[in-house]
Amino acid sequence: MIHSVAFFVFLTASLISLTPGQADEVQFSSDVAPILASRCLGCHNNRISEGRYALDTLDRLLTPGDSEEPIVVPGKPEESQLYLRIIEEDSDLRMPQEDDRLDRSDVDAIRSWIMNGADFGDASRESSLTDVLPPRTHPAAPRTYRLPIPVFAVALSPGAKSVITGGWHELLVWESETGHLTNRVGRMPQRIHAIEYSPDSQLVVVAGGAPGDYGEIQIHAADALARSAAHPVVISDWNDLVLDVSFSPDGRFLVACGADNSVRCYSLDGKERWRTRQHVDWVTAAGITEYSFFESRIPNDKGSSLFTFTEFEEKSKEHPRQFWEFSESHCIVREANWELELRSTPAKQTNSLTRITISGIGKTYRVEREQIPDAELNTYSDVLEYLTALAERLREGSALSEGRVRFPQSQFVVSSSYDRTARVFALETGRLFTTYKGHRREYGPLKGLHRVLDVLPEAGSRRVWSAGEGQHIHGWNPVVVRDEDGTAADMEQRFSKEYSTDLLKHELSAPIFRITRSHDQLIAATGDGLMQSIRAFGQNAKYSLQYAADSKQLRAADGTPRYDMAIDKTSGRIATVGGNGILTIQKADGAVLRQFVAAPLREPEQGGKE
Repeated sequence: MIHSVAFFVFLTASLISLTPGQADEVQFSSDVAPILASRCLGCHNNRISEGRYALDTLDRLLTPGDSEEPIVVPGKPEESQLYLRIIEEDSDLRMPQEDDRLDRSDVDAIRSWIMNGADFGDASRESSLTDVLPPRTHPAAPRTYRLPIPVFAVALSPGAKSVITGGWHELLVWESETGHLTNRVGRMPQRIHAIEYSPDSQLVVVAGGAPGDYGEIQIHAADALARSAAHPVVISDWNDLVLDVSFSPDGRFLVACGADNSVRCYSLDGKERWRTRQHVDWVTAAGITEYSFFESRIPNDKGSSLFTFTEFEEKSKEHPRQFWEFSESHCIVREANWELELRSTPAKQTNSLTRITISGIGKTYRVEREQIPDAELNTYSDVLEYLTALAERLREGSALSEGRVRFPQSQFVVSSSYDRTARVFALETGRLFTTYKGHRREYGPLKGLHRVLDVLPEAGSRRVWSAGEGQHIHGWNPVVVRDEDGTAADMEQRFSKEYSTDLLKHELSAPIFRITRSHDQLIAATGDGLMQSIRAFGQNAKYSLQYAADSKQLRAADGTPRYDMAIDKTSGRIATVGGNGILTIQKADGAVLRQFVAAPLREPEQGGKE
């Protein structure tokens, strides 16, 4: 689907006709930017630039196009093309072309802004036009709905006592047991594509927008939302739909992605920490790993005599040190050819020691992992002692500055995209760490180009699951993917590489839109309405390229997509919504508890038809 990039904005009351006494009150962000965004940006943006002129950023707004005439001359509107083109009498020259001319109030606002010095306020010239737009005022939701509408987002409250679904410019809150509509929260984006509770359940984030027009994120206090007393933090500088949002496991940060191909990170006050456009198509989902990762290179002469170095490490005279920290009681530390996983409980500590043998580099890179049996751990007591002490120093921070730091400690942000890749970024900086290309194989037994529609970082593990089109769900480790990826010199081999991936083969006929975990299963919701439970964890999980994993159908296909799915880990209840507007609440075994249209439908008029 191709969306227009025009950003349609209703003008606020401040754009009424200005008197001379009001001229000095004109502000670019509130009075001028909405006019340019709604009437000019559609033909003068980073994709389309009629007359080789674009105004998608404030710098480009001031840069002349083909005419080479100055766009804005501060204090002199009659010498500024921005003003002259909107008052031009010749319809072939007047802007916007093939459209109604601007209202007198709009023309006056632009003229007054130029006359007063064409000041952008606090915005820098590098800012995009949409970045400086004020929050929009959303219309009221319809009192009733004539027909069911597609529902793109659902969330379960803690304990699954209530369910929140997206409506048209509103959220709808339903009682799980009875299906009664208990609350309606309006003044929301037109379409809601994501609803998520924070890890402590104190906040609810809502995201959506209108296709090709705008995107918006609202961060609400959960108790205020329940009382319809919402005064949210609003993030409104997206120029297309926001498709997904996710809290960091500690609840301090928020990542979002959308149809403008971007991934962004925010603090909870709405301040943007970073954004990236590494993807080249819609970014469909984003998640954050439970663990943080750190990596450095340690000189071999500083390393222990316990290690065996690869040929490459011998030549470079340094070896890797890596650290994955999940919690105070769980971490993994690696140095050179040894890796130790430490798990502790009040009752005991469990150690898992692995010897790593690496051969080759780039396209010939191979890794063999040998887990040392528990009965033989005493034989390697010196290795255990060294790595245990190293883990403690890394936890307390004293070892984080040793050697040459390659990747400062950070959690990973993982994203999926229509561009058939999943990408991994540092949560702290937005720096690209690696790209998983397993869904885009040009060669080999998994040959195919498959859009990736969802990602799920696995709790308690380094593995990330990704799914979408194709016949497999992929489970992969970001660090292993990076190390196996080779270089640009072996591009063809990179796209045929199998990676060290856990593949769950399925026999679903439609793309997987959403995946979530329930005990030892992955639950998949598909584009034709089917829900499937696939065994993905434990000794009985079957990872295979050719043979289907053990699975069970939870819901039969009904021909309409299931766009979103939420699960409550305490009760095991699952809620799904989709293209037919129906909310289904069921148990993990597939038993349906309640099913109804997630909208207050209009009652048919007596004697007539709806």
